[in-house]
Amino acid sequence: MKKIILLLIISFWFFNTKAQQNFKNYTSKNAITAIADDGNKVWIGTAAGLYARSKSTGAILLTYNADNVLPSSFVNDVLVDPFGNLWVATRRGLAKFDGSTWTIYNQESGLKAGTVKSLTVDQSGDIWITYRYS
Repeated sequence: MKKIILLLIISFWFFNTKAQQNFKNYTSKNAITAIADDGNKVWIGTAAGLYARSKSTGAILLTYNADNVLPSSFVNDVLVDPFGNLWVATRRGLAKFDGSTWTIYNQESGLKAGTVKSLTVDQSGDIWITYRYS
């Protein structure tokens, strides 16, 4: 009976430790509002812009905000679509980055509202967005 109990305890411990996740913690001086993984980089949306962090070194590779390309520095959501495009939802519109060129979508270009809250992609590759109406 003692052998069976010992075997159960060892089995439970073995499977329990194998199921644990390995978490990496990143800090930012700004509130982190969104995160997306493109395979090589982790894109981090904050209340002050968008950062690309190297998965291998942890270094910040790129920084984007309203001063250089984004419609707003406040990032609500980020998404990498099946084609490798990065989509960034902000308080003043939507931005798409194809790896070399940024395209900005806002009310002037046809969005129904200025604030884009969240993003998702369906199995067909279509991007779905939610708005915040004022």
